Amino acid sequence: MRRISITLIGTGLAAITACTSGSGSPATSPTPVRRPLASPGEVIAVAGNGREGTNRGQALVAGISRPLALDATKNGDLLFLSASQASAINMVNADGVTLPYPSKTAQQKMINTIGTPHSSLLLPNNDYLMLNWVGGLSVVRQDGTAQYLGALAQQMGTEYGQLARGRQGAPLVVAAGHLYTLSLSGKPRLDRVKLPMQVEGKAEVAVAVAGQSQGTFLIATKAAVVAVHDGSVIRTWKIRSTNDPHDSIPTSLAPDGSGGAWVGISAAGLGYITHLRRDGAVRAVLNSAGSDCTASPPPQPQQQTRIAKEFPLRRPTALLIHNNQLYVADRDCSRIVALGLPIE
Repeated sequence: MRRISITLIGTGLAAITACTSGSGSPATSPTPVRRPLASPGEVIAVAGNGREGTNRGQALVAGISRPLALDATKNGDLLFLSASQASAINMVNADGVTLPYPSKTAQQKMINTIGTPHSSLLLPNNDYLMLNWVGGLSVVRQDGTAQYLGALAQQMGTEYGQLARGRQGAPLVVAAGHLYTLSLSGKPRLDRVKLPMQVEGKAEVAVAVAGQSQGTFLIATKAAVVAVHDGSVIRTWKIRSTNDPHDSIPTSLAPDGSGGAWVGISAAGLGYITHLRRDGAVRAVLNSAGSDCTASPPPQPQQQTRIAKEFPLRRPTALLIHNNQLYVADRDCSRIVALGLPIE
């Protein structure tokens, strides 16, 4: 007698397995589960189940481990760092499966070269740049070779630095409140970007807006996000009131492509995503549904709405816009979330 069993995976997708009883016929393999895409105005989990996982297997079932930086390859695979692993580069492919990047063999060779990384950046030539916890800079190439490029701690004035994306994908570094361009020709060299006095020494995260001839930088401080062009502030978005009882910290930033920005904020153990429009408006688009990462998220509408979504979110450490999705890496919930664009 033949039996069909259905196993729910992730966000309600099903893998159907054909089993046999008594006939001796082999069972078929589970149907692959594609990495889900969020419809406009929808929020979904695309990797991670709210618990720290193995970074191996179906991303929504086996889970992922504390994702940090987030990038996308040209064929749409998502790359992320894992905060709790030395061999930390992982990939979520189109089938929703987490794999070591660029390969398991390559990762075993990288450990002694890289150290424990906390920030990364996929360069236009597909080299993967990594900065570790003590200011050591390394590069990982697609063939799996890794090379230590040098120490940046002395130039940064601190061991802690954050890689960011500049014009045309060129690397930036944010460290000790300052913004630097990073030159990789020969020995790595940092050159400080001239910032207005009200911003200098206060930068938390930063990115550059593509398409500007001389470049416009988006810089988040604890109180505001500012757009800086040619050393002058051209736009300011206030993200924290002076009487805010919580220690709100901007943890991630991304241009929206229309002169505005998306910013991830962590406050009192909860996470928020806010849209900063070019006209100066500030709008909450995703609010934490609570600190319990494993709680079932409330139903989310699959149509555009001006009401902020709710989803378990704690520390949005990276934002990425790709394929009409705003991807959010949540370190503390060990999850990657997608918001479908546009949302308004």
